[in-house]
Amino acid sequence: MANDLASYLDAIEQILDDTTNARYTTSLITQAIRTTLQEFNQYVQDQTYTIKDLDSAASTLIPTGLAHMFQVGAAGWSILFRSAGQAEANVLQPDVAEALKELAKEYLQMFRATLNLPNMQGRADKLLSEFRAGIKADVKSSATVLPNPPTDTF
Repeated sequence: MANDLASYLDAIEQILDDTTNARYTTSLITQAIRTTLQEFNQYVQDQTYTIKDLDSAASTLIPTGLAHMFQVGAAGWSILFRSAGQAEANVLQPDVAEALKELAKEYLQMFRATLNLPNMQGRADKLLSEFRAGIKADVKSSATVLPNPPTDTF
C-alpha cells in the first residue's frame, strides 16, 4: 500500500463508508488530515511528521503502525467538520447531528488515547481490538473495522 496523501484519503473514505465522496468531499477530508497532523505533531514533539503530497511534503513520516489510528482521528475530524457545516446550513436532522457528534467523539478519543501513551503502537492495537470487540454485533462484514457514520436525510 502506498503511504501518501492519496492512500490516506482512500483509507479515511473507507472508514467513513463514503468512497464516492457523496457526503465527505476530498477537500474536507484533506483539511481533517491537516488538523489531525497538527494535533499529532503537538503530542509527539520528537520530530515534525508529514504525509507525502500534503502541502508539498516529500515523504510520509507517520509510523506505519500508527497510520490506521491517525486515519481514525482524521475520520473523526471529517465527521465533526461535516456535522458543523450541515448544522450551520440548517439541513441536518437533530438525531443525525447527535449521532455524528458521538461518532466523531469516539474516533477522536481513540486517536487521542493512542497519543497520550508512551507505547503508542501497542496501545493503538489494543484500543482498536477493544473497539472492534465492543461493536462486533454491529459489524456486517469482517472487512468493516469501524461503525458506519449515520446517514442524514434532507
